Amino acid sequence: FGTSIWLLIDTESTGHWGFIIFSFVSLIVIFTIAYFGNSILSRSCCVSVSFISSFDSFYHFLLYTLNMFSIILSNIFYSFPSYSVSVFQVIHLLSLISVFLLLFRDLPYHLHITNTIHMAIVITEFLSDFFIFIFFLAKKQRFIILLIIIVVAIVGSTIGCYFFLKYQYEQVIKDLTPQDSEVKTENDYMAFYDFIGISEERKALKYLHIGFTEICPLFLNFTLIKYIINKHSNKREILSSLIQIISFFPSEYHLLNSLFIVLISQSDLSFYPRFLVYQVYRIKTLRQTTSIADANERLIKLRSLSEQCMSNVISFWNMREPNVAIFEALSREERRVHSLWVEAIRDPNSAKLCDECATFLIECMCEFSAAIVMKQKCDMIESGHSFAVDAAFRCMIWSYPSYLKYGILDTKGNIVNNKGINK
Repeated sequence: FGTSIWLLIDTESTGHWGFIIFSFVSLIVIFTIAYFGNSILSRSCCVSVSFISSFDSFYHFLLYTLNMFSIILSNIFYSFPSYSVSVFQVIHLLSLISVFLLLFRDLPYHLHITNTIHMAIVITEFLSDFFIFIFFLAKKQRFIILLIIIVVAIVGSTIGCYFFLKYQYEQVIKDLTPQDSEVKTENDYMAFYDFIGISEERKALKYLHIGFTEICPLFLNFTLIKYIINKHSNKREILSSLIQIISFFPSEYHLLNSLFIVLISQSDLSFYPRFLVYQVYRIKTLRQTTSIADANERLIKLRSLSEQCMSNVISFWNMREPNVAIFEALSREERRVHSLWVEAIRDPNSAKLCDECATFLIECMCEFSAAIVMKQKCDMIESGHSFAVDAAFRCMIWSYPSYLKYGILDTKGNIVNNKGINK
């Protein structure tokens, strides 16, 4: 896009407008899809750890958006006096310093190595821009020297950032792994967290994320989470992060439910908290144990609607002169009752619901294939098979297998060892 604008300015040919429009539209579409896709994934209850996955995609796109605009503006002002490009280099240098400080403060990526590489990229960009600016002031062209500086910066900054962040991780892990003599009561824990400074919002998020990824004892006994709830539950970003992480643990259903109520009570929720609410609601529905009375009441209502629908179908076929209006009304009624059955059988282990749903599919919808599948599911449930799939817990174990490998959790998601992986 930037090159197309530069060619238009340099050649003054209107033919380049086509390239400008096409590249601009492509840039907007790709950026929008990538931004919203990664933003949703970073806030999802079904965590998926990859090389660029993070707890907050803002930092990832901040760096790449900064570089994108820097390249575009450099191309646009290429035909201007050379000092104008240097102005953007200075602005880029200052922006890189801000990005580095944000990355160092929050460590937003899931993987230690990803934090390391992104900080090394920022340092390399800073050094390359700095020496380009120095060579410009000296009015010298030193491409070989610049290339050597970039290679050395890449290698040196990667090694330096790795050991520097390793030290930072070790400090956080040490803080979240106290000796048995240090803290014993809940008040001791609260005083200890005040002492290490987790009352500050960004530091609390940093400790929460590292405590989860590194399986620290004070995260596993949930005193860290309870402290953050007491101090920061009124802050929407922290509340969303707490709900996201607690949703990974099926045994913490009541804590998840209490935070969920706090979140939905807030007004003017943006798109991402609403997406989180939708996912947590589905998780809560899957994990909750429906009482027999509630299940029977729902079954009675649906059975009554199904019988009424079957009666209407029989009446329709007994009519000597049916008309289109009656047929359309019957179709709407069937779709309405069918949607209620679809909602009801989200309870994956109810044999009665599956059996009654199969009857409805046969008698009203004539969906014989779907009815056979539903009847087979009913038979399997009665024989002891479970269809419940806890996607949040499964994705967490898939991404962090150490929780099972070191016996921190059992296969049901219950915490059986809160001493961490080193004890």
